[in-house]
Amino acid sequence: MHFLKAPVVKFAHHLLAFLTFIAFFAYDLTFGDPKFAWNDGIKFAFVVSFITEEVRQAYQEGRHYLRNVWNWIDISSLALFIAGHNLTMTAYCSESGRVILAVFFIMFSIRLLQVFSCLSQMGSLLIMIARMLVDTIYFLGILTVVVISYAVSSRAVLYPNSTFTWASLYTAFRKPYWHLFGELFLEEIDGDAECVAAGGMTNSTEFCPSTMAHYVMPVLLGVYMLIVHVLLMNLLIAKFSYTVTIVHAETDIYWRYLRFQLVYEYSSRTLIIPPISFIYHVYLLIQFCAKNMCMSLKEEVMNVLSRDYDSFCVTIP
Repeated sequence: MHFLKAPVVKFAHHLLAFLTFIAFFAYDLTFGDPKFAWNDGIKFAFVVSFITEEVRQAYQEGRHYLRNVWNWIDISSLALFIAGHNLTMTAYCSESGRVILAVFFIMFSIRLLQVFSCLSQMGSLLIMIARMLVDTIYFLGILTVVVISYAVSSRAVLYPNSTFTWASLYTAFRKPYWHLFGELFLEEIDGDAECVAAGGMTNSTEFCPSTMAHYVMPVLLGVYMLIVHVLLMNLLIAKFSYTVTIVHAETDIYWRYLRFQLVYEYSSRTLIIPPISFIYHVYLLIQFCAKNMCMSLKEEVMNVLSRDYDSFCVTIP
């Protein structure tokens, strides 16, 4: 029992169960029948076990439960599974539900990154990735301002006096977004043979570019690419390099802290692994309720006894 209760043994057993669920769910998501089938029962057993385990951790850790990023990933992914599976059972939102389940699979796969925290060479990489994600969020604030300003100005120069539609709003931000990855859409800026006049329609969503756009847009696009690719991207790379240097200087400290968190988490896990661990969680709940009932009954009996003998108590000054 001491061997089975060791954190490393429970970690290995839960990892095998988690990998089994990932493989089973990937097959079912890709090739499975969208209707309810026997394999859905296995998925539900796994998910119910995961939910009950998160409830147990939340009760045991209290407010410290929400300070762990992995717990937020677990809560979000399980909520996505419930929402996605409910939508797949409907007739009108089955495709949306499958998309949500695909996002759930991505988040649950990301959960496997916690496994690398027990490795000395890869544990620090997780800290670097987390720090660089924070740097990216701040960088996206600056990038959003540049993209929006270019999207509005380029739309005004290319297609003046165009009517507002959701398709035109989509195309206004589509080109600046793909410009970030090197797609320039030069053929749309220059126009095509189907354009009969400036401002005419080539199809249901695209306008012909104006005459002035042929001279202004290359300059505007060049300035936009210079700011985004040369200035902002290199600034982000420099920030990443600084973050990696800071974390690498204290790699051993970060890795030991991650390993401690992993050992502490699995030291309190149950011996029974999913998909049948929810049965043990139900047993713990019944045991907890029975213990509380016994404690409350004992307190009531003691209160009654104290009231009965209260008149015989003598107060010594």
